[in-house]
Amino acid sequence: MEIKTWLTLAEVAYLANLNIATARDFLNRFGDLITSCEFDDVIKFPPETTGIMISIAALCREGLGTEEILEVVREIKGEPEDGSQPARSPYIKLVRAILLVVDAQNLALRQMIQVMERIALMLPEVAIFIEGLAKSGQEKPDPWPTLPPWQGS
Repeated sequence: MEIKTWLTLAEVAYLANLNIATARDFLNRFGDLITSCEFDDVIKFPPETTGIMISIAALCREGLGTEEILEVVREIKGEPEDGSQPARSPYIKLVRAILLVVDAQNLALRQMIQVMERIALMLPEVAIFIEGLAKSGQEKPDPWPTLPPWQGS
């Protein structure tokens, strides 16, 4: 277990696009299906918890009750209720694969949003810099110099 890959509940909620109260509610209702570990007095969850939370939220939106959701998530995780062999149907394998893809896409989207937010914070500074150049009379370097005709249009 590498501590860098495990997430706090707030991080799981953010990646699953849930508010923290909803994530806590899911943890209270479905906690026996969610693995956690304590690292230096901080409870952390494995990365796949994000996919589980996304699945639980989707099942709640579909109108399933707690017991039905427990059953579906146990199937997805391959944990049968009665202690028998885990379910191995192609459907469950497909759902697990889809959850992994959704989890990866969600993480990539969140990272892209963070980059865009940083860029948005930098834009006023760039505008001030350009305004300062204009007032000083210095020319801005042309980022798109004109190419000679023989090099294309």
